[in-house]
Amino acid sequence: MKIPINTIGFSSIKEQKDIETLAEEIVLEEGTPQTTQLSEELSIMECVKKVAPYTYVIVRLSVEEIDDDEIVNIEDCDAFIESTITTEVQDIEIYTEGDFLYYGICEEKYSKTEIIFYIHNLVDYINKINKGYSPIGVGVVGIALEGTIILPTVMTLEDIKNSCEITTFSTAKERFQMGDTFIRRQLSEDEFNMEKEIKRRLLTEDLLTIRNAYFIPLIGIEFSIYAVLGTIIEINVRDNYETAEQMYVFTLDINEMLLEVVINKNMIVGLPSIGMRFLGTCWLQGTILLQK
Repeated sequence: MKIPINTIGFSSIKEQKDIETLAEEIVLEEGTPQTTQLSEELSIMECVKKVAPYTYVIVRLSVEEIDDDEIVNIEDCDAFIESTITTEVQDIEIYTEGDFLYYGICEEKYSKTEIIFYIHNLVDYINKINKGYSPIGVGVVGIALEGTIILPTVMTLEDIKNSCEITTFSTAKERFQMGDTFIRRQLSEDEFNMEKEIKRRLLTEDLLTIRNAYFIPLIGIEFSIYAVLGTIIEINVRDNYETAEQMYVFTLDINEMLLEVVINKNMIVGLPSIGMRFLGTCWLQGTILLQK
């Protein structure tokens, strides 16, 4: 099974011992790590190594003081990719699991799509929140574990009508959140009619010809894994400085939400081009942007 570290150009890493070796090398190579104090006895350190433009390996360590001893453990060593797109969101919430796993939960401002992602700038986030900073947006990237390039859909008049209805739905959802009771009934009726229409079309058509795009969570919140289908509107290529492996960086249009997705060239099926669609499984990770 592929892991995120493979996506950014480390295909040779297969086992946990390989990850531990890489983590130890980065800790020894890099300079002073960022640090934050969780309690009197426990602190977190982060060492970051740049391996391609906007692309890093991040090592997170815990430092626990017990009596006069200092115990250091490697908690995480993973791919970290900075987004070049700032996503405007509403109602950012933070979900924590233990001391070292933080997830952001938010809603994209325009498409009203819910996003759950693993927070990589943990030390920076905790330090700034403690200084009174507030979230203003997020930068999210999908690290693809596998992917396929597929043809775009042929837009019929009915499809164009449905595309226009997506914008109408976003507006209706906003009215619903503001307390409009009439819109609740309308949304329920629209959902019922849409489900009925999809079931009818599935009798004679393939799902990928019915749905132009989707963004579906696959596992629980603690994994932030999504099934993604979107139209490619921009393509870039990055080289890993150490291994020379190449990765594609796609900007996808997913029902009017823009999302950057990164995939190793060796992990994709098909030849990507603008206008084609990307179908794959992505681990969502990113950063919370803060200001005073």
